[in-house]
Amino acid sequence: MQKFSYEDALTGLKNRRYFDQLFEHESAVSQRNDLPLSLLIVDIDHFKRFNDTHGHEAGDDALRIVAGILQKQFRDSDIVCRCGGEEFVVVMPGATSDAARDKANQLCEAVREVPIIHRERDLGVLAVSVGVANWPDDGEKPLQILTLADKALYRAKEAGRDRVEISG
Repeated sequence: MQKFSYEDALTGLKNRRYFDQLFEHESAVSQRNDLPLSLLIVDIDHFKRFNDTHGHEAGDDALRIVAGILQKQFRDSDIVCRCGGEEFVVVMPGATSDAARDKANQLCEAVREVPIIHRERDLGVLAVSVGVANWPDDGEKPLQILTLADKALYRAKEAGRDRVEISG
């Protein structure tokens, strides 16, 4: 039963409840051991338009495809969660700001390369915007990087989407 309370039924990723608990723990571990902690917030660009154009079943397939790309792009020690809707978060314990930025750019490229297939129809490709923050580079306390990554994501959206923005 506990497994289901921490898992997103659609994508199989960990959910927001799991992320909230994990992020608090990883923040404390990073601060205690003086190890970097990076956080990526990932949002599928124009997902509402995709859903409105192709339907919610196609949208569900798109979410599963993007979730699969996310799982393949990151290390086993990184934690990928679906926060809701078309938003995902990646916790990268021990990762520097440069390493997180590089992975975020690789993720954007990987998403652009994978077609969304629904009922044997190619619906084209999607893009993602990513906000990245790192402790200790971007905040006094590790928990602050959640807000900073979110602000960086909004800058990515405002700057044209399909891009990575770094906090700071």
